[in-house]
Amino acid sequence: MTKRFGWDRARRRDAGYHIRLGWDKYRRNPGTEPETLVQSARILADGGTIIDQFYMNQVIRTMKAQGIYTSAKFIGDANMAVKKDGFNAVSVLYDVSGNNNDAVQLTGANQPIWTVNAQNGKAGVVYNGTSSYLDNSTMVGATTGLTILTLLHPTSEPAFAGFWWERDGKRLLLTAAGILYAQMGVGGNYVSALTLANNTSGLIGFTYNGSQISFWKNGVQDSAPVTTSGSMINDNVFRIGASVANAYWFAGYIVNTFYFNVALTTAQRQSLESTINGYYAIY
Repeated sequence: MTKRFGWDRARRRDAGYHIRLGWDKYRRNPGTEPETLVQSARILADGGTIIDQFYMNQVIRTMKAQGIYTSAKFIGDANMAVKKDGFNAVSVLYDVSGNNNDAVQLTGANQPIWTVNAQNGKAGVVYNGTSSYLDNSTMVGATTGLTILTLLHPTSEPAFAGFWWERDGKRLLLTAAGILYAQMGVGGNYVSALTLANNTSGLIGFTYNGSQISFWKNGVQDSAPVTTSGSMINDNVFRIGASVANAYWFAGYIVNTFYFNVALTTAQRQSLESTINGYYAIY
């Protein structure tokens, strides 16, 4: 028994050494952004799971190269980091923007499900269309504009609309016909010419520069920017997967959501889209 105890103790010690060695090796890698390390340490300390640290680092590096990392308010991705239980129910989708604006759902019955194979063999978060969503109530709203990029895969058409993003009554959604739609207040609603059919993946982009709005799908803009009298400025609360009043829901995968408090330029948006598409092979 003494020998066995000694062997087990040595084995555990060696296992810990190799784990530390692997982390130290990654930490010393000159290609690792310091922001990646800071976020990784925060997530692990919180009991979360890092899914693909290399991909996280790629995205952060791309944003820094384009000068947009400091404009990011929420960068959440099923293949970056989540907190989930043994049944893959997601309680936290971690924000790696440096702002710690994590999207949270502490009620078990309302937690979406992390799944290992949503797009190109990569993970996604499944929203059931009836009760699951994630919330954040701490993020400071945009002041001059915004950009949202998200990888969607709807699995069923809603009776009226599937809300995949809402902030204080301003919404991005799919209509029953799969049409992309922005609800921005009186005189500001915008029906896109773009659609996203059931069981189809799309990298959707939305920009608002303070007066004009635009939609993109898989790198293609639906039309020239449209002037709107609505606004998405200074909204401080967001919900992913449902309307805030829980009247309408999204059914399907929402793989990631990137939110910036500025309207990205075409070059900035395309660079980030290229990194995301290179990982997920969407189009």
